[in-house]
Amino acid sequence: MLRLRNPLLCAVMLSIGSAQACMWDRDTLSHEAQAMPDVVQVATGRFERNPPLYYQVRIDRETADVKKHPENLDLYDDISVAYSRIGDDDRAIEWIERKRERMGDLSRARTVNGKRDAFSEAADRYYANAGTFWMVRWMRHGANESDIQQARHSRNLIARAIEINPNAHFGREVVQLRLTDWLIDEHTQSLCDYLGGGIDSEVDSKADAEANMKGLIGLIVLGELWEFPDAFDALGGLLERHYHNINRLGYFVLERELELVSKGHKMRIESENEFTFRPPAFHDYKKIESEFARLRAEAELWQSERTAFMTSRLKAGRHPDTDPHFWDGYSPRPIPQIEYSYFEELDPEKLIIPVFLCCCSSPFLAFGMWIVVRRRRKRKLEASQ
Repeated sequence: MLRLRNPLLCAVMLSIGSAQACMWDRDTLSHEAQAMPDVVQVATGRFERNPPLYYQVRIDRETADVKKHPENLDLYDDISVAYSRIGDDDRAIEWIERKRERMGDLSRARTVNGKRDAFSEAADRYYANAGTFWMVRWMRHGANESDIQQARHSRNLIARAIEINPNAHFGREVVQLRLTDWLIDEHTQSLCDYLGGGIDSEVDSKADAEANMKGLIGLIVLGELWEFPDAFDALGGLLERHYHNINRLGYFVLERELELVSKGHKMRIESENEFTFRPPAFHDYKKIESEFARLRAEAELWQSERTAFMTSRLKAGRHPDTDPHFWDGYSPRPIPQIEYSYFEELDPEKLIIPVFLCCCSSPFLAFGMWIVVRRRRKRKLEASQ
């Protein structure tokens, strides 16, 4: 059973921030060159988020640069994305349209034999950024049905970006397109169900669920879905789909959804999620909740220390774009260890489920499986000590 919010209440999505963003600027490739944060880091917020001053300094510097080098198309991407990051959607759209005017006719942009020339790369980034800015603008202004044409325009721009470069951002734009379709047209399914989450889903294959998970993680980390509870509801459900069972990692992810809801962030459509609307299926769920709270607090401390370090140097006129020694002296606290090893149970569960029926008919096989699982847990325990 789904409980649909009144579509007119979509204005509550103002609290999401730029919830639909999948943007290209100079930071995008450097982030993608690093290992994507794992699910635990994504759920607790232990990934880099820069303060507004970081983007304002970039705007001031590159606005001067573009006057000297108007042919440098990357500057238009940087400036427009920076404006979007600080919440000025109109200036973001203005600057990305300056890029389009500079480029002229974009119809010849395409991928040939898996390759794109510089013009096609620049066009792809224009469509991805422009599509994102229009969706963000629509959402920040209340996501009203009367302004739905903005969202449809956004969808067309993103679709064109995918035509030029189907694998951009490792497939995140494909997930962004599905998310856009859901925001525009879907009024009966939760995002979780729409993307094929849940062990009973017949919408997508396990491979599709994994692709959707990666896309959502990318949008949370690089596209600012961090304050969008529907995204974490979907991610938890997709973990169910991926592992073919209700798992503790999914329950852990959904703690972020519940945190957002408790702070007043409304879901567009609530799902009857296994974790949210029924008593937890785990006898040790209190430990999972406690571990989430501990790691969440640590992530906030890590983020606040990073922001304080950056702010002091930004105010002194330094910026990572131009100062190779900007990060000298910064010693981030190490990623904390997970004290409660509930995630380790995922692999044994995946082994147990496919042979469950065989175990029921063969006590010897059941005993053998018990020995295997016990030895695996013992080895992991010894390795952690």
